[in-house]
Amino acid sequence: MERMKQSSFMVSPEFEAFFDTLLEAPVNTQMCFDSIKRAIAFLEKDIPIARVDVKIYALSNSMQPEGERIRTTLYQKGKKERSASLHCAFKTDSGGRTAFDIYAPLEYTYSQDEKKKLEFMAKQLFVFVGRARAAALFERALSEDGLTGIPNLTTFYTHGSRLITKGKLSKYDALYFNVRNFKYINKRVNYEGGDNVMIQYAHAVCGFLIEDEMIARLGGDNYVALIRRDRTKDFLKYLQDITVEVDTSAGTQEINLGAVCGIYEIEEGVKQMGDVMNAISTAMQAAKQVYKQEYVYYTPELSQRILYEKKVAQEFVENMADGKFITYLQPKINLKDNTVCGAEALARWKYQGQVVKPQWFIPMLEKDGAVCMLDFEILRQACGLISNWKKRGKKPIRISVNLSSWNLHSKTLVEDIMEILKEYDVEPEYIEIELMETMDYREYAIMSDLYRELKKRGITTSMDNFGMGFSSLSMLKDLEVDVLKLDKEIIASIEDDEDGYKNQVMIRNIIDMAKKMDMKVLAEGVETTRQRDFLIQADCDIAQGFLYAKPLRIEEFERRIYT
Repeated sequence: MERMKQSSFMVSPEFEAFFDTLLEAPVNTQMCFDSIKRAIAFLEKDIPIARVDVKIYALSNSMQPEGERIRTTLYQKGKKERSASLHCAFKTDSGGRTAFDIYAPLEYTYSQDEKKKLEFMAKQLFVFVGRARAAALFERALSEDGLTGIPNLTTFYTHGSRLITKGKLSKYDALYFNVRNFKYINKRVNYEGGDNVMIQYAHAVCGFLIEDEMIARLGGDNYVALIRRDRTKDFLKYLQDITVEVDTSAGTQEINLGAVCGIYEIEEGVKQMGDVMNAISTAMQAAKQVYKQEYVYYTPELSQRILYEKKVAQEFVENMADGKFITYLQPKINLKDNTVCGAEALARWKYQGQVVKPQWFIPMLEKDGAVCMLDFEILRQACGLISNWKKRGKKPIRISVNLSSWNLHSKTLVEDIMEILKEYDVEPEYIEIELMETMDYREYAIMSDLYRELKKRGITTSMDNFGMGFSSLSMLKDLEVDVLKLDKEIIASIEDDEDGYKNQVMIRNIIDMAKKMDMKVLAEGVETTRQRDFLIQADCDIAQGFLYAKPLRIEEFERRIYT
């Protein structure tokens, strides 16, 4: 008999209408609540219901860092009892809770059969509310970045496509940007602190937006944006000075963040967001790797250059194996007696029938560390040349070889250098290792150890391009370097019409300081007799530059020093 009663109310017209209405409920949470209101109205014809409230509590998670709390009225009709006639609570697997409070009309008491029906109703409401909330979270996962809650790439594409449909996209600039040196921030405040910084940063950059503009996070510290063209310059300025706060063991710290950016002035006729993305990705790559600037605008020529560089990089290894990289030698001149006292080994590439200078290919090889292969190839060629001179009975000239800072990451660098010298039977006194001045304090520490180890093995060391980076003179005391090479830009400043005298005073002081620290001083890029005469007066030891000789083929160099 009981089964027949339960069966009868489950198929009643009121419950059929109730279920049909819920089944049609949209996955949007608020719209689902509206459907529930209409569904309960059908049941109210069978069971008097004055009001239904819902309370939803969800714990924090990756999609909802602050959790979720909802309290709302799903249905109301007429006056209700002061306290709920029925309280139905349900727990979720994630530890959350959903509860329904059902109120009877004033001075009405539910029978046990009515309570069972209402409990059954509450169970169904729990299922459908849960479905709507799950769908809403899924929709957020598809459209929002999980960490910061701002739009993701999918939403960026959708928004851009709407602007295309409206014919408005060409009024915008597209930008691809990332936070400058964010990896160092992660090391400074750990990854949890880094996430906090990124959340604050994302909301700070979005604070610039006005209607119809958009910023989306791609992941990591990478973002894309659509900004109205007349506001782009202001946005670029805004990106360079964003401040966030992070809690550390030392207390709350302020961190100033800048950005590197690729920009595309969207043209009329662009029909796909994929074309926009390709353009800003190309400009971003150029800003970071080619021009090393805060921002770069996209041009078709820029795209061709990037493709060309990729082609060159692909041909590098093959050309290396085929002996297409050769060594030129530029003489170093002793300013005391005007004799050749050494030479710098400079790489040249026989590429497509031409001999190409390093300015053309070194920056490309520096991008991914491939330059290390070239460094050691030139070292081998230099050692082979010295070995050949010894076999021919010629007194070898010391040859300096440049090593990229990429090599500092090798734990076996000194051993690898010594192994090559041993392979060619070259005494350490005939090789000089040049490293470029760096602005990275950690690299300075590695360089200091490297100079010390090379000196122990009898290899001369030099710091290249001194004066054009961010090193302080005081840091030289920690570097046991043998030769300080003044950058050619500093040498050129000797003839500056306005500040020539000040520049000369600075150079004299650098030379004097270096010599007091037992370093020799070499001037690069000496091109005029005025520069040479000043350097002699300033007691500089060595000069190198076009005034004496350009980089020479091996045969030309040998004719100069051995005939």
